[in-house]
Amino acid sequence: MDKPLILLVDDEPINLKTVGEILRQFYRIMIATGGEEALNALEKRVPELILLDIVMPKMDGLTLAKQLKSNPQTAHIPIIFLTSNNDKPSIVKAKSLGIDYLLKPVEPFKLQQRLRHALVHVKVDAFFRLYHDAAALLERFFKQRTPLLLHEIDLWVEQMITFNEAHSQLSAKYFLDHLPQSYNDPTHNVNVAILSLFLGRALHFSHHQLSDLITAALLHDIGKITIDPTILHKEGALDWHEYLLVQKHAQESVTLARQMGIKKSPILEAILHHHEKLDGSGYPSGLAGNQISLFAQVIGVCDVFDALSTQRTFRERYNSYDALMLMLRDMPQQLNIQYIQKLISLLH
Repeated sequence: MDKPLILLVDDEPINLKTVGEILRQFYRIMIATGGEEALNALEKRVPELILLDIVMPKMDGLTLAKQLKSNPQTAHIPIIFLTSNNDKPSIVKAKSLGIDYLLKPVEPFKLQQRLRHALVHVKVDAFFRLYHDAAALLERFFKQRTPLLLHEIDLWVEQMITFNEAHSQLSAKYFLDHLPQSYNDPTHNVNVAILSLFLGRALHFSHHQLSDLITAALLHDIGKITIDPTILHKEGALDWHEYLLVQKHAQESVTLARQMGIKKSPILEAILHHHEKLDGSGYPSGLAGNQISLFAQVIGVCDVFDALSTQRTFRERYNSYDALMLMLRDMPQQLNIQYIQKLISLLH
């Protein structure tokens, strides 16, 4: 995995040399000796973070920072200012922009610590941008009936897998703690897709398998768009007729997936069978045991967990521990116990 790329901007060669030597073991370094040179460098490569001197000729660091933050292409890049201890006005301006700063001469330990902290936030922000991209696609589908496009789904799935592979040190528990706690159809599908990704990686699924698994998970409940919302969001228990209507969403999800252009059997089977149970009590086909694909079993576990751990109209949410303990205690004949235990190891 490539080291993170840092853009170091300073007009003083000695500062570039000193800071560069501190960082070179852990980071790749781009160097610019002024604001204009930095802008030219950013047109060619986008760094994970910018270390920026404030006092520079022609374009100072504050002016450059404002320009970068006003540009949608660079606004997400974190900046840390480097400034001298006696430059109080610049420190005040840096704080007003919400930008962190370090005092010169730079202390190596403090610099490394500050960079690690900032880069974790970069990764987390990147994850949640991906999360909200998928949630927005599904929101438009469920609320505005905007068709889902296969190339958009494929792109998102590939981006999410690639991100997870590149940042595998970031824990599933961290992301779970920051996911929405209220249930709705768009975010539920995204939550199940992300949980399935973490669980699939823990089960050593290949990149290709993860792609099929996450595609199925992301689309597993899209058929609910055909169900009367007053039934889906009913505050009391469903009667038998309503329950049978809700069960149709699995087949409807497959129909919609096919209409999008999905032809792969593993994806379609996982969507269709995500409510099947190991003891044969599930739907729509009453499959049992190994008749249920591994993808459907993974999605089934993640689906139940997310449904239990998010707020519903008819009950309070369970915290993640209680949800998993309930699944272990009450559903060992229905859900794959090994997958539940693996999810426990990922989330606690």
